[in-house]
Amino acid sequence: MYYKSKQLALTLLKLIEENPAREEKIIDNFINFCQAKNITQQLPNMVKKMEELARQKAAGDDFIIRVKDELSPENLSKIKELVGAKKVEPKQIIDGETQGGFVAKYRGKVYDGSVRGQIEKLKGELK
Repeated sequence: MYYKSKQLALTLLKLIEENPAREEKIIDNFINFCQAKNITQQLPNMVKKMEELARQKAAGDDFIIRVKDELSPENLSKIKELVGAKKVEPKQIIDGETQGGFVAKYRGKVYDGSVRGQIEKLKGELK
């Protein structure tokens, strides 16, 4: 049976959340489980997923979009779909430093669709 890193991370976090007093024992048992199933090679990816999930949880559902000018309803809808926040209304911040495009932040993740971001990305690829 194949175990996905994300599912392992979610399971471990849920177990610890439900039994915080037994955290150390749960982690020991979890490591023993990984060894028994010969999936210890997935632990680094699982830790990355746990960190990502923790950041998302800490960030909450705040959805912020920085733009030069207010977005049209059509563009707003496209950005909401891109970040997976179809039912969440964002806070739009009109920002003079954003020359074009947008920078959105949702659940601890940054989505840079700005002109400046695209230029920086292109510079990195040309090096």
